[in-house]
Amino acid sequence: MNIKSNIFGCLSYIGIAIEFLLIIQTYIFLDMGKYGYMLVTGSLAVIPFAIMYWNVRRSQRREEDNKKKHKEWLRSKGVALEVDLNSCKISENKRTVHYTRMDIPAYSLKTRLHAPASLDEPDLPYQSWRSQEMNASEALMNPDRMHEPLSYERCYCIVKATLDYKGKRTQFFSEPILMDKCSLGVFLALHKSGIIYVNPQNKKDYFFDLEIGRASCRERV
Repeated sequence: MNIKSNIFGCLSYIGIAIEFLLIIQTYIFLDMGKYGYMLVTGSLAVIPFAIMYWNVRRSQRREEDNKKKHKEWLRSKGVALEVDLNSCKISENKRTVHYTRMDIPAYSLKTRLHAPASLDEPDLPYQSWRSQEMNASEALMNPDRMHEPLSYERCYCIVKATLDYKGKRTQFFSEPILMDKCSLGVFLALHKSGIIYVNPQNKKDYFFDLEIGRASCRERV
């Protein structure tokens, strides 16, 4: 595992060096008026970005897969506790999310970023082909601006349920939900019930499953 990490680390440094040289060469061709060569080196400059993006996304997908497998294990092996969602308490919070232009996709088939894997990961709005083209041009013409710090406030909520578990009153908390308190309150009122799956060997290891509430509500309708 360490060998793979070292290899990826070396490839990242090589990619950064190649990127730096390609950007310099692109500027040189631009000054010389050799636009054909400029397009070639500019296109090649995108490759290191693509490699780094692919590596990050692969790590995120692996982490997401591990979380999904653990949730499925809790569903099959855990203790199921039914929750009255109307009796749950909702706490609303705001978090400042920091990002740079590097987080905005360039010439991607997706017009928006993937769903954030954490509260710190930006979830930027719709990106048209035109905005992506402008961002790619900005990367070539003003590379320093690509690392300019940007930010926005993200609202999220956490649902708290207090249940009897093994003879004790125990508090359970949902994962952060990217909704405001009012919208989430309506959601819980409509879906009425959910299930918490608890690891029988460790009560701190649990999964607050609100999807079950959605499914049961649809079945009743």
